[in-house]
Amino acid sequence: MPKKKKIPAKSADAIAVDAVTSPVEENSYLLELSEKTTSEDVPAIVSVILENRKKNLVIEAGKVERIDTPFLEALLATSKLWLNDGFSIEIVNVTEAFENCIKLLGISLSELEVGAQKT
Repeated sequence: MPKKKKIPAKSADAIAVDAVTSPVEENSYLLELSEKTTSEDVPAIVSVILENRKKNLVIEAGKVERIDTPFLEALLATSKLWLNDGFSIEIVNVTEAFENCIKLLGISLSELEVGAQKT
């Protein structure tokens, strides 16, 4: 398994990013969110996400204790982009805190996740 690559972020809790290698989904990328993902982290996260455009995106949310509106806005924009490109976004190990944060903003998990389009 490849080593995790730390991505610099302005907050104390940097995000960790690692490529996913799976026999089912070779063209996937794993984005592991930290406990607190805030607006300070958005530029680094967006950069990583855009570097992995045209890949299926798996977001590991198992550590999330807090997320904020700018991050969710970036995630919604990513969902629309991935849907247009025909790739999927899956959010795994969603914490109760993650779900509560998106519900407070009137967003459902299904709005953030998209499935790959079949051609």
